[in-house]
Amino acid sequence: MKEALNYSWSTKQFTIEQNPHFLEMGVFLWIFDWDAIPHLGMSKDGKYFSSTIRGIQKNEDSKKFWRLAEFKNTPLFVMLLNTENINLIELDRCFQTSISVRTTCLEPIKLALSVQDGAIEIVSDLIKILSDRKCISQVIANSINSEGTIFLNRYNKADVLALIHHKIAAL
Repeated sequence: MKEALNYSWSTKQFTIEQNPHFLEMGVFLWIFDWDAIPHLGMSKDGKYFSSTIRGIQKNEDSKKFWRLAEFKNTPLFVMLLNTENINLIELDRCFQTSISVRTTCLEPIKLALSVQDGAIEIVSDLIKILSDRKCISQVIANSINSEGTIFLNRYNKADVLALIHHKIAAL
């Protein structure tokens, strides 16, 4: 395992789940490929939303994305959020634009969670705010995790934008 100094956030407080049926109720923050620069999504009551360089994913079956991550051996964890003010219409409104060389997958999530703080540039910043507000009730990882710790590496918004630029150029 890497040195803790390389992490922007880590936890040992999570459960591992293979059966994605738990995703049918509640609001979840999705964090894919968390041992690199992660990709983010959100779901509400089994409907998944995400902004990608290839377009918008809206109102899709969240279980499909959980199973796809398992199939592709992609590390994934979700955070069950204690939030009452998010509904599917609001999520649909927040996820209107694709990722570009100036925006990231974090932008619609900040909008949906009403955390438009300019200091939130990466997912660990968002997790800190959600944790401070006591909005995170549970962390659940897919079965790809075998280390006993979930961690987010240190990176910054410039790293994210460089990765997005590289991926867009490769399309």
